[in-house]
Amino acid sequence: MTLAAGLQMPSRETAVAAPETVAIHQPNYFGWLGFFHKVATCDLFVILDDVQFTRRGFIHRNRVKSAHGVSWLTVPTLNKGNYHSPINEIVIDYDQHWTTKHRRTLQQCYGRCRYFDEVCDRIVDPVLRRATAEGLSLADVGMDAIVRICAYLEIRTPMIRSSSLDIDATSTQRLVEIVQRVGGRRYLSGQGARKYMSAELFDAGDIELQYATFDMPTYEQPFGDFVSGLSVLDTLCCCGPDTRTMLGLD
Repeated sequence: MTLAAGLQMPSRETAVAAPETVAIHQPNYFGWLGFFHKVATCDLFVILDDVQFTRRGFIHRNRVKSAHGVSWLTVPTLNKGNYHSPINEIVIDYDQHWTTKHRRTLQQCYGRCRYFDEVCDRIVDPVLRRATAEGLSLADVGMDAIVRICAYLEIRTPMIRSSSLDIDATSTQRLVEIVQRVGGRRYLSGQGARKYMSAELFDAGDIELQYATFDMPTYEQPFGDFVSGLSVLDTLCCCGPDTRTMLGLD
């Protein structure tokens, strides 16, 4: 799938022959720094785009820091009464002019940051322009943002969408079968999954289960004391290419 000039998402066949470590996650909208640490530390990243959309999560929104505290960037959707649809079928409400609102909010939050213009030129503006011009789905917008951020940070981990694998299983078994289908030997999970994931199913599938560890670094932010866990755009606008060092890539 071609995302833009010079940006491509590798197909399943061209991704990797036999990835050692596989990570899987929904296409969060401008996800936090730890999201990209997981992308950078696996051999194949699977975008989980064909599972149920969850409201009030991070698939269609994320947090930024403003002069008045934490604010949300929310992508409006047209899924009223249809909340059981998979992420790749969620339609965005472009009548709300959300791309203009998001750009204005980011300008207010980070306009004075050293790398704001660079991050907008290379990531934010292309994502928002393409979303509006092509009327992309929620999954497409999230994927476009992920690929552009990885390109900026020079993260070259291959990515595929779970919808390309035709997996019918649910919950933990779905993750197990995704890893098996791509030939992986290890599953890299986020810490939060400990609460609901069945480790026994990975053992039964002969897959090693590993939990990602990431300590959020602190850095100088606008508007007072440091706030952790914001959108990666906060880190990028404040730190630019130095974000690579925070991810252990340099």
